[in-house]
Amino acid sequence: MVARGTPGFSGADLANLVNEAAICTARDNRDVLLAADFDTARDRILLGGRRQGPNVLLPEEKHAVAVHESGHALVAALSPRADPVAKVTILPAGQALGVTRLCCPGSPDERLAAGDIAPRGWVPATRARHQRVEQGPG
Repeated sequence: MVARGTPGFSGADLANLVNEAAICTARDNRDVLLAADFDTARDRILLGGRRQGPNVLLPEEKHAVAVHESGHALVAALSPRADPVAKVTILPAGQALGVTRLCCPGSPDERLAAGDIAPRGWVPATRARHQRVEQGPG
């Protein structure tokens, strides 16, 4: 599970991941690391900490981010060679307002290359989806 979710991580990155997971465990007053701790730690390392506060995003902004991320998730779900969607969030963290993360099952030959999805649908699909939301259907 850790190896699949951390491609390209160096030894130092993995040490940082384990440390962050241990911090998550300690915050929850537990003695045993869980898979969820590693997932939270990975997100914290890659995205930064969650932004807190009641006015992080206005309701209209939350809606726009939700539509944007759902576009990514739909394109990935409907693309036959794309990796499955692992997580979608609209909770701001670091510089990101939302994130759609794909998981990496199987070998690299079975996975869709990053450069393969953009020309065929990721960017055009999200752009088209935004236009429909902003301009209305039809």
